[in-house]
Amino acid sequence: MAEWKTWSLGGASGKEPHGDGGGDEPGRPLPPDAAERWGTEVTPFTLERAARVVQGDGFPVTRDEAAIGVLINSLPMRLHREPADAPWAQFEARVPLPDGMEEGAPDPFDLQQTANTWNSQHLQPTVIPARSDERFFFHLSTRFFVGEGLSDRQIHLMIARGIVVTLQAARQLPGLVTPPEDA
Repeated sequence: MAEWKTWSLGGASGKEPHGDGGGDEPGRPLPPDAAERWGTEVTPFTLERAARVVQGDGFPVTRDEAAIGVLINSLPMRLHREPADAPWAQFEARVPLPDGMEEGAPDPFDLQQTANTWNSQHLQPTVIPARSDERFFFHLSTRFFVGEGLSDRQIHLMIARGIVVTLQAARQLPGLVTPPEDA
């Protein structure tokens, strides 16, 4: 099973910029000691704390009553906990299909097979093919247990993990889909 071990979004060297901030300068990877700036006292998890950590890591954050959102490499991602006292927080994103397939009719069976293959080979994120307004996409979901509370450092690592696995899936999944025969 493939796994990701690092916060770096730039491959093995960790030197490739990841785009929309995160380090001391926009477009630079987080320094190796980024987690060190966060506290280790475990307290109840809240979206307010998660938003503060994400902002502290240099990412732009949007916030509403039920979720926080972050835009990384042009991919909107969201973290929510519903209901508010649920023991799980969920990190989500929608990955569109490759160009030319958005309005086409990809074989739903092929999309399901792609998702099943991904899910059997990767721990996170869980991939679900979906359709909205006649457009197909992959819904990515990564769940984290937060029911016993987390430290700010653990929140930092949870968000980092959610971003890394989501971006990796977003890069790989579109290439695994077979285009419709008439495309």
